[in-house]
Amino acid sequence: YAVDLQLSRLAAADVASGQYSSIIGGNGNKASANYSACIGGAQNVSSAIYAISGGNANTASGTYSVALGGYNNTSSGNYSLASGNSCTSGGQYSVALGYSCSTNNNGGFAVGYSNTSANLYSMCLGVLNAASGEASATSGGRNNTASGLYSWIPGGYNATTRSLIGARAYAGRMRSAAGDSQYIGQPVGATTTDATATKLTADAGAAGATNVMALPNNSGAQFLARVVAYSGGNVGGWEVVGTGKRGANAASTAIVGSTTIRTLGVDAALSTAVVDVVADTTNGALVIQVTGIAATTIYWTGDLSLIQGA
Repeated sequence: YAVDLQLSRLAAADVASGQYSSIIGGNGNKASANYSACIGGAQNVSSAIYAISGGNANTASGTYSVALGGYNNTSSGNYSLASGNSCTSGGQYSVALGYSCSTNNNGGFAVGYSNTSANLYSMCLGVLNAASGEASATSGGRNNTASGLYSWIPGGYNATTRSLIGARAYAGRMRSAAGDSQYIGQPVGATTTDATATKLTADAGAAGATNVMALPNNSGAQFLARVVAYSGGNVGGWEVVGTGKRGANAASTAIVGSTTIRTLGVDAALSTAVVDVVADTTNGALVIQVTGIAATTIYWTGDLSLIQGA
């Protein structure tokens, strides 16, 4: 029970050989899996159940996958879609459209020119961009890399999130390397129950290489930290501005001069809490550090934004 309407073949195997498969027309097409289809064109292959291909030299090898239109596209992930020129959708439920775009993990989305979605649920648009962090996104621009978990680059040119969790970055130029002239920010938080100094981090865990604002070697930054504290109906808000730098290694990270702390509005119950930005010489980072109040649960949320130069 197969239908093959193509009028010529390049090889004897170029047939609709799967049960209930079909080839609507064209030349040199192959529908080898049950319920698969080639809808026309030349040298297309549908080799998985319910797969559909068409165009020129396209291959649909994932179950329920589609490689349709254009040239040399491959949809190897189940339920995946590839179209354009030399695109590859390799993960389940992934999409690759345009020129030389690729996805190699589940839920990936790469559209445009030579974009790469390289991690789970990552999205990449624009030109020569990469979304390599899980659930990361580059929304446009060129030569950008969203490498941190949940990180995002809206566009621009040669920005990088430096593998930082939840970071956002934007650049319109670079001097000699990606990210050496950019804006970057990271939301952070923590909970305190006493008056111990605590660093706010992107995952509310202990400070590490990716959950605080690590600086690249031999760079400087002007920073703005915004912090809000909430405790049983009491609220406090602060801003901290200053300058930081990192030399040849993490141990050389330092605050330049002193920080300026602005108290924007603080309820009396939180008036003894302390907020600042300090240098973390273990991780080579600038971090928001807070000191809470004894026997008081305080929920802290902050955002540290930098203008970086190197």
